[in-house]
Amino acid sequence: MRHDLGRKSIETDAQRLRVLMGGSPIGGIVGEGPGIDLIGPFVGLGGDSFLLYDDGGNPVAEFATLILALAAASAGQVVITPAGTFTEDVTVPAGVGVKSTGNNTILAGIISLGGNNSFLKSITIGLTVNSAGDIAGIIGPPSGEAIINDCTIVVTNNGAGNAYVIQVGNGDLIITKSIGKCFANGGGDALAIYGAPDSTGKCQTQDFMIDAIAVGGGVGHGAATDGLADFDIRGGKIVATTSPIRS
Repeated sequence: MRHDLGRKSIETDAQRLRVLMGGSPIGGIVGEGPGIDLIGPFVGLGGDSFLLYDDGGNPVAEFATLILALAAASAGQVVITPAGTFTEDVTVPAGVGVKSTGNNTILAGIISLGGNNSFLKSITIGLTVNSAGDIAGIIGPPSGEAIINDCTIVVTNNGAGNAYVIQVGNGDLIITKSIGKCFANGGGDALAIYGAPDSTGKCQTQDFMIDAIAVGGGVGHGAATDGLADFDIRGGKIVATTSPIRS
């Protein structure tokens, strides 16, 4: 049975954000145009590449897609994203971060997070599908801990399936200073934060503004679980809407 959960006080999650997430990338960066790859210690910033930095903040290489950059990344490294919209379903490996320097990157796909302090920072996820199955913008880590900071997550399912902003995994997910919206337009449910039957992880939020809107027969839920997932919600606001209103 699904249970809608209320708010519980948690420690200030912002205190737990890793130093790696803050500030601007460092290292030798120059402003050449497209087509410039790795030259000595410098990486070209033509605006068309995903830039990989090592755990010391030094540029390593640039890639045409986020999938390629993440495939080359290892724990402690960060991918800096260019401006634009990119249609990719990706898995962020354990310990790896994905970060935009100007809140100007839209990822039009499903983002699965690894544990060991993997993170997303200043990224927009804009996912629109027409699916009879359930769809989530962010899938939490299978173990360990992952962090979402200063992100916007918008999920729209025009099919009969459910729409989730967040699907909790078996690891812990910390979300701070972010915005989430989900729309179920084809008869499914809209769930802001969802714990599947086999989910045992925890989702902690701080200043997370969420709207869950179901249209055409489904139900809007705030935070709901079908399993053992645990939610700690502090600050922010969750609004769940069913339209038309069901008694």
